[in-house]
Amino acid sequence: MESGKRPQRCYRTQAGLSSLPFALSIYAYHQFIEVMESIGRPVMSETITVDHTAEVLENVRAVAASAGMQLHPHPSGKMLMIKFNMGSSRSQTVFIEYSGRSAGGHDCITFLSLCKVVKKERILGGGLGKAQVLELLRRNARLHFAHFALESFEGRNDVLMVKSSQLAASMETDEFKMHVACVAHAADQFEQECGQDVF
Repeated sequence: MESGKRPQRCYRTQAGLSSLPFALSIYAYHQFIEVMESIGRPVMSETITVDHTAEVLENVRAVAASAGMQLHPHPSGKMLMIKFNMGSSRSQTVFIEYSGRSAGGHDCITFLSLCKVVKKERILGGGLGKAQVLELLRRNARLHFAHFALESFEGRNDVLMVKSSQLAASMETDEFKMHVACVAHAADQFEQECGQDVF
């Protein structure tokens, strides 16, 4: 070994021997992925009480009122709702629910509007065709403040809906109006393309 040069330390990874700098970069990459996957993910905790949910929704109602919109309680008591006149005798209902806390512990609310009930066995055949699914993914890339999702709702499995999320504490009136407008418009547009006005 040449004088003055330190031997390069190595240790074994799953791929075999690797230099320490390279191995550390792999470790950092996986840590980064874990953090990014957790950001914004609502976390429902047993410590979240019914009273806390009601308090968050009451604050949402106050923001809506300052925006000139009146929210109504959902029969379940777990959501708020508002029905919009979309013109041409069409309407669209937007639901607002408390969706738990983010990874950082912040209360989150979710805006959602339904588009279509899809039977699981027909997602790629009759209910939603492959071309339609691909188009919805493309729309997700174009939408600024909303996205299409497939989720259960009120006991109905696989309901296609448009969703948008927001931190409850920092929400302002303009943000509230933006979320409900984006969700309602995207959901109604899809329903219109399907020749229906159900939701």
